Amino acid sequence: MNRKYPPGWVCPVCNDPSRKHMAKGLCSICYQKEYRKKLYKTHHLKPFPCRECGSLTKSSTGLCKSCYMKKYRKANKAKLYADKCRQREIKRFGGRRELILKRANGKCERCGIKETDTLKRTGKRLVIHHRDGNGVNSDNPNHSLDNLMLLCRSCHAIVHAEMEVMS
Repeated sequence: MNRKYPPGWVCPVCNDPSRKHMAKGLCSICYQKEYRKKLYKTHHLKPFPCRECGSLTKSSTGLCKSCYMKKYRKANKAKLYADKCRQREIKRFGGRRELILKRANGKCERCGIKETDTLKRTGKRLVIHHRDGNGVNSDNPNHSLDNLMLLCRSCHAIVHAEMEVMS
């Protein structure tokens, strides 16, 4: 139950009259600080050395933040890479890779080689090409499905060389 203190009440710890009273004669912020100190003492959350690098931490994992993040990145490398690729695909062609793969049956639209074959042979995926050249670096990118085509890397290089010759 929150007591009503007379107007002009001031927290004895911080001397701030604008804060509301919480409990034990303290404002909400000072009370929470005291409560946390008490919690740390009762639960023995004193800094202890990180299991990996030895720097001081209070984490329940036993690792400092940087060691925890290194371990997390290593354990979730594939997921993080997939997320990064997805973000790049959204930026480059509006996230339409799956639709274009389905439309082209997973084959290069110029020579007909399958993406699975290029992955086995070169370890590279088929690329998405903007027919009108208005890709991510243009002022007005055109990511419509009829402007995007699926090409293997060698056909993509040939198409760009043909575009250079024509311009």
